[in-house]
Parts: sequence; C-alpha cells; structure tokens
Amino acid sequence: MKVTLREVSMAFDNVLAVDNLNLEVNEGELVTFLGPSGCGKSTTLFLIAGIYRPLTGKIQFGDKEVTQLEPEEREIGMVFQNYALYPHMTVLKNILFPLKMRKTPKNEALQQVEEMAGLVGINDLLHRKPSQLSGGQQQRVAIARALVKKPKILLLDEPLSNLDARLRIETREEIRRIQKEVGITTIFVTHDQEEALSISDKILLMKNGRCQQYGTPEKLYTEPTNLFSAAFLGNPPINKLDGVVDLCGNIKIEDLDIVLKNTSFVGLGDNERIKLGVRPEDFFVVDKEEDFDIKGTITLIERVGKDLIVKVASKQYFIRCIFSSDLALEIGDEIYLKIKTNKMHTFHYNTEISYKDYCWNTKEVI
Repeated sequence: MKVTLREVSMAFDNVLAVDNLNLEVNEGELVTFLGPSGCGKSTTLFLIAGIYRPLTGKIQFGDKEVTQLEPEEREIGMVFQNYALYPHMTVLKNILFPLKMRKTPKNEALQQVEEMAGLVGINDLLHRKPSQLSGGQQQRVAIARALVKKPKILLLDEPLSNLDARLRIETREEIRRIQKEVGITTIFVTHDQEEALSISDKILLMKNGRCQQYGTPEKLYTEPTNLFSAAFLGNPPINKLDGVVDLCGNIKIEDLDIVLKNTSFVGLGDNERIKLGVRPEDFFVVDKEEDFDIKGTITLIERVGKDLIVKVASKQYFIRCIFSSDLALEIGDEIYLKIKTNKMHTFHYNTEISYKDYCWNTKEVI
C-alpha cells in the first residue's frame, strides 16, 4: 500500500511539530524516519497511524484518503517502543488478541497465530508470558501481533531502543527479513543513523518538523543536500571547514594556510565564503616531502575493528580521520594529510545548502 502525505502540518501549544510535510512511500518499501529528538518523526508516524489528526494537509493510503479515519479503520499494524504486551497473557494469547477482537473463527485464528509465530521464529515460546522472555523475544511477539491481522502498512516507533547493542543488530536484521518476506509497506522511526542506513530502502531525515532530505541511504550519505544532512550522517561526523573562493575557483582555507583546486567554482565570485565538509575516510597520509594539504599532530587514536579513528590537531581545527590499522601511528606524531577533493562537499556559507542545489547565475537556492 502506497502512503502519501500532502502539505501535512501538526502543532502542539502553537509549536509546529510537523511543518508542511510532503512524502511518498511506495508500496513494499521500508522507509525510516530519522532525526534528532524532537524533530517530528514520531509525530509524523502517529499522524499516519491516526493517533493524531493533522492541522492541515491530507494523508492517503493508496487512492483512499484516510486523514480523518480512526486508527482501527486504517488497516495498519503498529509496534511501540515499549512493546505494549499484555503481561497476564501468554505469547499465544497476545498474538491472538487482535483476531479475537475481530471475531475471527477460533481455528482460523489459531492457524494464523502459528503462521506468524513461525515467521518471526517464536513457535517454542507460545505458552510463555512476557516476563519470561528476553527483550528481543518480546519484540518479535509485538511484531507477530501487529502482522497477524494482515495489515496493509506496518508502523514501528523506535522498536529497538530498549535492546542492548548486539541484540539491536540481530533484531533489526530480523525486522528487515520479515518485512521483505511479507512485502509490507513499513515505516520505521529511529534516532540511530546506523539502524537507518543498514535496513532502509529510503530515509526521511527531519529537523524541526521539516524534511531535510529524502532518498536512499547511499544518496543521503554521498550527496547531502545541506550541511545538516552531511553532519547528521556519518560516524565519526564530517569535518567542517570554512573557506573562501577566488575568481579562479581556488578554495582558500586561510586558517590552515591551504588552497584547494575546484574548477566548478570558476566564476562564482571573488572572496565568496563557503563551508566545506570532508568525511573522515576522505583523507590519506602522505610523506612530508610530498604535496600535502594539512600538517598536524596526532592527539588521539581509537581502534574500531580493523580501522583507526585518528584525531589530528592543526592550528585551531581538530580533524578526525579514518585509516587502516596497518598504518604505524602514535599519539604525538606529526602527520601530513591530503584531501580527496573529488569527495569534498561544499555548501553555501549562509544557507548551508549544497552547491549542487544552488543556482550559479542568480546565486539563489533552487
């Protein structure tokens, strides 16, 4: 089922939680709403669920407008952060409950429960109660209960936030497997970028109730439309530098005494201020005799798996880089870095919008 939002807004106490949001989620996609706390992602999910009613705008499921429909009329399944299982009921009865409310014949209902239990891998837990289950098992029960009534859309509100790190990885993989197997349109809310990047077909990145960028995980990471998108995605975060462009298109980072060539900036204007973003993986080490961009001192080294996260002090900047652990580096070493300028991101100084979305002639954002 396709989900469409048209100019949807929502406010609490005159504060806009969702601001004129337009969105299309295609049938069978898993779309993640991502952003910092208070950005409006859960509110948007609750608007789609029918728990909230928008101040303005329309919500459609397929060709049907559902803006004013009650949640039970929308053919949705929902999984909450706290699982919301009935503690006095067994797993079987928890999953059975929505079918009981629908007055589904008992034999048919039990068969559907067994099918869903098999899908999520909890056949051997049907006679236990929630208190006898791990967090990951409880989450699977909640998913089975949401899916047993065969909804057209599955909504998940931060479903992994109560799990430990290893279990989060296992459970998000299971959610993706189940979603693919069932083929259901799914909307997943999280503030964890790693979760979003790992399982989503598309990501809606939000800030202050507004869409900052909507697209595939790869697109958001490699082609951020603004500095917020560039900085929110990536761990360690992108390095931000201030620069000035001359008439020849050279980018001067005066605080570091370096000049970077970028022919796409030829003719932009003399002394045009810009902001640059360089991801930690887009530096490489060179010898001091070679042409280098940045000279600095290593102040911190963290080993993360096969990689080293290296913090380099250069004048007033602290630059984070990711290198292979094969490099022999020590804290206190002098280091010479080169920037992969073809991977560098450039943004308008005031609007912080990517120059890829900037009109050169009028100097207005498009």
